[in-house]
Amino acid sequence: MTDVDFKNSHSETESFRSCERRHFYGYGLRLRSSRVSVALARGTVGHEVLAEYYSNCKSGTSFREAKARAYHILAERLSELEEIYPSDKLREDLGFCFKDYFKLAEQEFDRIEILDVEQSFTVRINESFSLPFVVDLILRYNGRLEAWDHKFVWDFFNDNVADLSPQLPLYYAGLSMLGYPHATVRYNEIRYRATAQIKADPESRINRPAPRITPQRVLTTMEEHIQIGQRIFDIRQLGLDEWEKRVVRTANNQTCKSCDFAKMCIGELNGEDRNQFYVGVDYHERTR
Repeated sequence: MTDVDFKNSHSETESFRSCERRHFYGYGLRLRSSRVSVALARGTVGHEVLAEYYSNCKSGTSFREAKARAYHILAERLSELEEIYPSDKLREDLGFCFKDYFKLAEQEFDRIEILDVEQSFTVRINESFSLPFVVDLILRYNGRLEAWDHKFVWDFFNDNVADLSPQLPLYYAGLSMLGYPHATVRYNEIRYRATAQIKADPESRINRPAPRITPQRVLTTMEEHIQIGQRIFDIRQLGLDEWEKRVVRTANNQTCKSCDFAKMCIGELNGEDRNQFYVGVDYHERTR
């Protein structure tokens, strides 16, 4: 199969793992919800604000100026979303997040050297598979090479979840192949809920775990990622009609409660035609 290059991002394989039907809606039919969830909006805006801040740090602006430009982006995006999310919840969540985040960022300002922000990569893993990925931040922190993935979370990841997730080992492997050897990869977790602990200690809003990554861990994670990628590639070759017949619903509380496709999925279970009732109304084709 040397004439084939099938590629799957971590996001796509995680979608497939969590629910094959959700993956079919998003990556087969290429649909998106007309109204994204608050969680997705929060993460998207949060990433834009951090990208603006760290891009300005990279260009040599002062901390005060970099923070001001980041807050300008935050204000713009929140204004654009005000009609969709009329309550103040999104504004309050992100306002508190960045108020505390920039307190820590000011302390770190002279200790960081930003190398890349929101950098897209694609690495060839073997003769038939490539790995595309985006790293939110590559930097030197106190002289150490690091790569961060930003996460806006209700609570910090459980240690087992952080250690078992394949995302950072995949990034570690990809970065090593691209000339960033032995980078420490970590999550930059920002907790958006208010707690008494955060009120007393603003730095407790931020957590930056770095899972232990051994050569065996990289190898095993990459092999598992390629296996899922092969399954996705094989099912894509069947065509959409046959593909849909093969997928199943995960249908559990953890997966379904935050799924943007739940409304259509429930409707189809009850015999409603998605093209008549949902596509073009609640869901639209996703552009590349």
